Amino acid sequence: MKRKLWITTNDYIEIDESKKLEIATRDNTYYFQSFIYYLPNPDPILKKFGNDISIYKDLLSDPMVAGCVRDRKSAVTKLNFFLDNEGIEQSIYDFFTNMFKKYELTENISSILDAFLFGYQPCEILYDYENEHIVAKALIPKPPEWFRFDTNGKLRFLSKNNPLEGEIVPDDKFVIATQDATYNNPYGVADLSKCFWPVSFKRGGYKFWITFCEKYGIPHIIGKLPRSAEESLYKELLSKLENMIQDAVAVIPDDSSVEYHTEASNSGSVEVFEKLRKAMNDDIALALVGQTLTTDIGDRGSRAAAETHFKILESITEADKKIIEKTYNKLIKIIGKLNFPGAKLPVFKLYKEEDIDLDLSERDLNLANTKMIMFTKEYFKRKYGFLDDEFEVLNPSIPQPQQFSFAEFSTIDKALQSISPQELQNQSESLLKPIIDMIKNGDSYEEILEKLISLYPDINTDKIEKTLEKAIFISEILGRSNAR
Repeated sequence: MKRKLWITTNDYIEIDESKKLEIATRDNTYYFQSFIYYLPNPDPILKKFGNDISIYKDLLSDPMVAGCVRDRKSAVTKLNFFLDNEGIEQSIYDFFTNMFKKYELTENISSILDAFLFGYQPCEILYDYENEHIVAKALIPKPPEWFRFDTNGKLRFLSKNNPLEGEIVPDDKFVIATQDATYNNPYGVADLSKCFWPVSFKRGGYKFWITFCEKYGIPHIIGKLPRSAEESLYKELLSKLENMIQDAVAVIPDDSSVEYHTEASNSGSVEVFEKLRKAMNDDIALALVGQTLTTDIGDRGSRAAAETHFKILESITEADKKIIEKTYNKLIKIIGKLNFPGAKLPVFKLYKEEDIDLDLSERDLNLANTKMIMFTKEYFKRKYGFLDDEFEVLNPSIPQPQQFSFAEFSTIDKALQSISPQELQNQSESLLKPIIDMIKNGDSYEEILEKLISLYPDINTDKIEKTLEKAIFISEILGRSNAR
């Protein structure tokens, strides 16, 4: 079916209505066949073992995983937030500012960041009424294993009444935080998936490592009896040696002996387990924070390793920051649509509070004191990180040039005419002629310098000084008037 879209009163174009429909869908493709009511998580670990996302929660008990997760979350939770109110009505800005002030943002952001651990993090909106407005009283992250996505990408809650198919949740009731979610994988990418095998191998290695330490870490105690000793004496000595391992004290006959043997040849086997542990910790660190921290410094030096770690972690923090900003901005759109339909809404942003550059601030202060430069509000926002509602730029009192009337200009002209060019020429010649004659008749620089010193006391400069003062005064007046 085609529909006509009129461009002018006489011209139109035809639009095929069928082109509005999506053709390549999961329901139509040959490559997707599902006998369940929801889209399975394509995570390779979950597919292999047939489990849900909850198996990854056990990995958080690993010390290396827990430390890396703590570092990564703290890099975001320590950031400050603000609502960008450019072009926003003040009442709308105040409404959302008051709403966010009621949240425990540090804890809330930390819970939302579970999205990078499990790939997705559903957050439920709790509504309330306040001052004739609908507000989001809370945004509560819920366990991701309680939810699935259907073939249309819609979120479903696996309830007691419908544990297989799940119940479709309203779009304005949940906000979903995801990491690298796509059409093919709405569940996102779980970083804990990359930690599953390293943690499993490390735990298995610890088991054998402890067995090895028990077997070879304790010296072997060997008791010796005469060959003619009875079997009962062997058993008695063995019992005493077993007690000796615990108490380090034993009483044996004087014709018996005890020797200690250590397995020095197995010391290299201990290093194998240590290398396994280090290799698995390195893989965990790479998966969660992008590099191996101080475990892979090598010959580059600790400073180079620290700078590299900071740059990589900073880029990961930027990605995590966008997860939080995107989640809260979805919440703003939902609440804004209910209360202020069609209005422009503020934007939630996170930022790092930078230290003040003392050299820059001192330079700006010196420039401002000259009263020749006035900085703009945008400059202070860009250089010092101030927000719009935190400061105002005051216009300094700049001295204005003196204004002159036409009557005053006639006085200036008369003053100029009172100094004739011939008079200036005569005064200059009378001042310079003795000096010029002395230089012409001098035989050396030393002689000229001595005569110049003796010559100046005889020169009468009063008249020329008065003339110059008069000329300078008139030039200043003219300069000010021209500046106007």
